[in-house]
Amino acid sequence: MADKGTLQEVRVTEPAERATPEPIDSVLHAKAKREAVRAALRDADEGSFVSQEAMGAWVSSWGTDAGLFRVSCGM
Repeated sequence: MADKGTLQEVRVTEPAERATPEPIDSVLHAKAKREAVRAALRDADEGSFVSQEAMGAWVSSWGTDAGLFRVSCGM
């Protein structure tokens, strides 16, 4: 483990533009993920989703000559 002197040294010598992107990216990623989940829940509430059966058939078709290209909502 690094001692406190080393950690303080890193904070002081690291340029500000390099010190913040990871935490900001993490927050933005979490926010985008929450919005995607909310949108998916709204779609499901409106009846726009792919059934388990249709999804299973699509996945099972991967790597076969009769592979399905995509699954449509409402299936």
